[in-house]
Amino acid sequence: MAASIGHLGSVFNPHRMVMEYAERAYFTAHRAGDALAADRHVVAESLAQWRERVSAAWPTVTVRSEVGPGQTLRVGDAIAVDIWAALGMLGTDEVLIEAVAGRPGADGRPTDGDVVSARHVGAEGAEQRYVAEVPLSDAGQLAITVRARPINAVGSANPYRHFLLTVE
Repeated sequence: MAASIGHLGSVFNPHRMVMEYAERAYFTAHRAGDALAADRHVVAESLAQWRERVSAAWPTVTVRSEVGPGQTLRVGDAIAVDIWAALGMLGTDEVLIEAVAGRPGADGRPTDGDVVSARHVGAEGAEQRYVAEVPLSDAGQLAITVRARPINAVGSANPYRHFLLTVE
């Protein structure tokens, strides 16, 4: 026990913890603050304007999606998830469309797993079309959720669309 404490004491101690917090959080936040304050706060003003515009437009963003019916799903394959997104006043460069796939939780949504960015493949009327190739790495049930997120720091409040599949 004394040898373990002697060996691990240099790793698990208050000095190391404070340095790790400083490097991971405080220094990172300081650098971000410096970047926002540069050029007389031009970047901060631009970010604030973007956030205001995205916040106003976000309630109009919707996603719908589907997976092909009747497919035999096998471990090692990938399943294509077709996604249509109405982005309103936002551009495709301002919204990230993703599929989240994993084991289904009690509510049918993925509890863990992979996040796959969808590829923009064009427009269909007022909607943008995307495709996400979700890898099938394990057998059993797979829940897939599709979501839209602003690319900058504003969080997503958009409804998700869910699928539950069985992989053989």
